[in-house]
Amino acid sequence: MTRQVSFSKIRNEMMRGFRDRMNLSESTEDVRKFYAEAMQALFSQLIGRDEPVNYGDVRLEPNSDSGYEIAESIRRRPLFTSAWNESDLPNIVEDFSQVALNRFRHLAGNPSRTRAKIHHTDGKR
Repeated sequence: MTRQVSFSKIRNEMMRGFRDRMNLSESTEDVRKFYAEAMQALFSQLIGRDEPVNYGDVRLEPNSDSGYEIAESIRRRPLFTSAWNESDLPNIVEDFSQVALNRFRHLAGNPSRTRAKIHHTDGKR
């Protein structure tokens, strides 16, 4: 029987602020930015001890099957491999990705409303 490590405490600490930022995002670019920042912070805590995790090493990819992309430079790290295979890290990344993808799709589906918010026109012309 293998030992399963849990990072749910870190997930729970980060998720509330992440949801707040997602709710405040006004564009799909905001969503991508906030997601990349959150993933950088998460991965830095978990596997960034020996080598820093850079902004964009984990990025939102709405058109991919998983909804996100992890850079090869991260996937090659032994700490990542063990965390990915022996913990709940895949589920945590999935949770953050789903929140971001839902907001991304909402904003992508309402571009005129988003532009109205940004320009404070309330959709009126």
